[in-house]
Amino acid sequence: MAHFDNLNSSIMTAIQMLLSDQTLCKLLYYADPNPLSQPDIPDTNILLMRNIFPLPKEPNSEKDQKAIVCAYFYESQPYNNSGFRKVWICFDVICHLDVWMIDNAIRTYSISSRIDALFNNRIVPELSINAMYFENWLNKKYSHYFYGYHLAYRLSNDSNVGCNSSGQT
Repeated sequence: MAHFDNLNSSIMTAIQMLLSDQTLCKLLYYADPNPLSQPDIPDTNILLMRNIFPLPKEPNSEKDQKAIVCAYFYESQPYNNSGFRKVWICFDVICHLDVWMIDNAIRTYSISSRIDALFNNRIVPELSINAMYFENWLNKKYSHYFYGYHLAYRLSNDSNVGCNSSGQT
């Protein structure tokens, strides 16, 4: 991800990774306490802009009694104004208190675990030239009804930005 023109395809790669995980999708789609016992979701794309957002969105606390995940690029460090060297992709895992508990577990931890399995220590060429790694998480209060976690993963991008053809700076 060397420039802004790569951001669209990169965030959509991350979104498609989330949508490809049926367990994660069930945790988001089904608001009951046993989401994993529910049937598979035939077209997980219905979760886009309903439960999975490519932006840092806060839920509507009066009507959204559900769980959501927001995926977005948070920060970057440019290299000599010629591209991005380090980028952080963040995931906000947000859950209404009424759907917090599931099958003797906590929905937000289960969702966070699925995200971590998809991104931590994984090489996804469309996102990072090296393995992505988990950098930090924060407990967050989004409103009186919504709580959750902010997860950050660090991506490595073109390490030869600014190098000549021999790889030397």
